[in-house]
Amino acid sequence: MRFNLVQRVLAQAFLVVLSAAFAPASTAAAQAAPGVTEAKGTLFIVGGGTQPMALVEDFVRRAGGPGKARIAVFAEASQDGQQSGESKAAQLRRLGAAAQSIWVDRGQADTDSVAALLDGVTGVWFGGGDQTRLTAVLRGTR
Repeated sequence: MRFNLVQRVLAQAFLVVLSAAFAPASTAAAQAAPGVTEAKGTLFIVGGGTQPMALVEDFVRRAGGPGKARIAVFAEASQDGQQSGESKAAQLRRLGAAAQSIWVDRGQADTDSVAALLDGVTGVWFGGGDQTRLTAVLRGTR
């Protein structure tokens, strides 16, 4: 798949936002923490707008495939995130994934019950929008 310059710049900016938002406070601290292992997987970075169905299908496949993929959708970056998150989760369910939209505020995001929602998840979909909204809710949480 070929990307134009705007898509590449948006993808790079989104990667920087995610890297900054979810990076450990320090690499040394992360290495010293007991039980911390290096995460491996695939990162899809998609520009705004509608995604090609082939991309969404590939995401489900990489998350375990129909009947096995367990996907959490976080759409807090969008102004209409509750609606768009549930819409994306429904699309993923139609492709055979067990998917749920998780809509939380900052206070809820760091609770044991919300962290437990991620147990066994094989894929996470971050919806589009203003990613600073997403990081304001999730940064530094469990």
